[in-house]
Amino acid sequence: MFFSDPANPERDVLVTGIGLVTPLGIGSDVSFRQLLSGATAGRLLTPDDIDHFHELQALLKRVPGGAPADASAARDFVQEYLRTEGTPVLRHHRGKPLSAGVADDEDLLNIITMAAAAEAVQQSGLSTAHLQTEIAGCVIGTSKASLRSLETRHLLNFADSPLQAVRRLWALAGPAFSPVAACATGLVSVLHGSLLIHSGACEICLVGSADASVRASVLASFHRLGVTSNHPDPATA
Repeated sequence: MFFSDPANPERDVLVTGIGLVTPLGIGSDVSFRQLLSGATAGRLLTPDDIDHFHELQALLKRVPGGAPADASAARDFVQEYLRTEGTPVLRHHRGKPLSAGVADDEDLLNIITMAAAAEAVQQSGLSTAHLQTEIAGCVIGTSKASLRSLETRHLLNFADSPLQAVRRLWALAGPAFSPVAACATGLVSVLHGSLLIHSGACEICLVGSADASVRASVLASFHRLGVTSNHPDPATA
């Protein structure tokens, strides 16, 4: 994939690596294989899978016609991430496993963002030294930030927290932006990063977006909007 400007062909922008952390798995290969096989991550949620589940039940009871969700589990991205500890994709730039010293201290949203970024960097063939010697920028957005952290440590975890986590991981010193554009946040990040490279503001740019929003407030809002499913088989809803 590349972005080209006929008026300035020497500044074409190429996408050289992709990283994914999705409900279907950690890694772009795993996610795409699962997708092509028809796999689905849709499932009911259990009380243990939803933060503040009792508050969610109370909210749903106040919705006309609403009933508490009889819910089952969404995978815990942190635990799935930790099961990959020690793989080349998830190495710290100093050779230390990324999950060591990160999983307990970093927010969930930051961890899955760093995992996806690490896979993209590995695919691109860029070394840490290369990232630190070139002008390397970073554009990583999130549509809702980390709602879990915002409720408990709001002054420490603003919407640019995933961006700053990736910048710290590779000591990136180039331009940095954290767009917020709802469902288009990832696309806006890619386009913004391509413009930074094309303009000469940086030579390399890590771009993307992340969200982790299995929260009572979000689910109750979606329920009130009528966009949640009461299908008996959520995997085929």
